[in-house]
Amino acid sequence: SAACFTFYLYSGWELNRALMTAVSIMVIACPCSLGLATPLSLIIFSSRASTKGILIKRVSLAENVVKLKRVLFDKTGTITQGQQGLVKFETTVPSADPREVAQRIYSVELLSEHPIAAAVCTGLRHEFEDLRPVPVQALSAIPGRGITAEYESSLIVIGTRLFLEENGIADSLSQDFKDLVRENQSKGNTAILAGWDGKLQSVMILSDQIRPEAAAVVRRLKEFKLSVGMLSGDNQITSKAVAEQCDIDDVCAEMIPEKKAAIVSDYQQQKEYVMMVGDGINDAPALTTALVVAMGRGTDIAMESADAILLKDDLELIPKLIKLSQITRRTIVQNVFWSFFYNVAAIPLAISGILPPIFAAGAMACSSLFVVINSLRIKRY
Repeated sequence: SAACFTFYLYSGWELNRALMTAVSIMVIACPCSLGLATPLSLIIFSSRASTKGILIKRVSLAENVVKLKRVLFDKTGTITQGQQGLVKFETTVPSADPREVAQRIYSVELLSEHPIAAAVCTGLRHEFEDLRPVPVQALSAIPGRGITAEYESSLIVIGTRLFLEENGIADSLSQDFKDLVRENQSKGNTAILAGWDGKLQSVMILSDQIRPEAAAVVRRLKEFKLSVGMLSGDNQITSKAVAEQCDIDDVCAEMIPEKKAAIVSDYQQQKEYVMMVGDGINDAPALTTALVVAMGRGTDIAMESADAILLKDDLELIPKLIKLSQITRRTIVQNVFWSFFYNVAAIPLAISGILPPIFAAGAMACSSLFVVINSLRIKRY
């Protein structure tokens, strides 16, 4: 503006004309609309998401969702409701006292913070009246595998079949028990084993209902041309049974937390942008390596690492979040384009002296007004 004023003044223009031209250039070149283009859209995006029950912790989510290729779900507490119930408790040693077996399992699980442990304890209290814990020591929990503790020189091991085998307890189930386990796993139920003194002592079957909206959400994500997968620490049969009911194609079962994180990293190395949806129980490492959406009742680490938190316990918010992010991204691009277009078209008119200051001010106001109105369209979704 100052350079044009000086040039026109020395070129013989009248002071008034040169000054008015310089003012027009200054007004037109003011980047008001450009400064509003992105921040305003992101503010409205965050506000609109909150009204739907989604807390946006990082507004960069709106930009990153455009690059999204794959959505990975945790199973327990995400695809399922996370409200396990003990449906069957069986002892596998005929001479064992069921109450004594239950008492040892109850004593160990009572010290665990895992939801499955809470379900086992609740179920055993209903199965056996006045069940009291015995003192156990050296408690050790292995995420995604199981838990161990010592009682009267015996090592009590509770968890998956592989976990028991790693601790010297062989799979000695009779054919009837194997059929029982397989039948329940094929229904999507979880089998928990317990043993000590080198023997398998008990089989427990836990049931967890699949969220009623899960299958519809997966179909909606596939409509967005996204690949959908599920990561689970549960066994292969149970995981596949749950995945089939939800129309999920890619299933990774018997995953410890570190393996879940490795899976996410592998996808990212293949240039696939990944969204991980979980509650932070047995999937915390994976949640720290991906674009994260945390369930509202998740763990502290899930909340801390999340890009967005679902305040409602509803998976249908996932496709809504993706759609809202896409609309916001498109709005930002439109705002930036028209802001640049306004400057590119109007500055030459101002430099040539054709555009008076009053019209330049009007054009600048119209440009900013367009950005505001266009951004407010996000609220219509």
